[in-house]
Amino acid sequence: MESPEVWRWVWLVAAVAFAGGEIAVAGSFFLLPFAFGAVVACVLAFLDVDVAWQWLAFVGVSAVSLLALFPLRRRLDREEPQDGIGARRLLGQPATVL
Repeated sequence: MESPEVWRWVWLVAAVAFAGGEIAVAGSFFLLPFAFGAVVACVLAFLDVDVAWQWLAFVGVSAVSLLALFPLRRRLDREEPQDGIGARRLLGQPATVL
């Protein structure tokens, strides 16, 4: 798989798969950094950059993105769900069961 043409599509499919996985799985920004890295590697592949540089960009951008999103992930995971939003607004209210 040393053909630059193949790597273009490999990175594109990887970016879509990582982004789709992030959307499909309720998580805390675990796959999103890898999608960012795959997008950067895909752009480099379309610019005919060597495959080694594409991998280096993928790993580097993914690592930096993972570190950048870590504080946001911690903050979002730490917050308790608020009462009064969605079905929680009905807690403690009288109801009639049919």
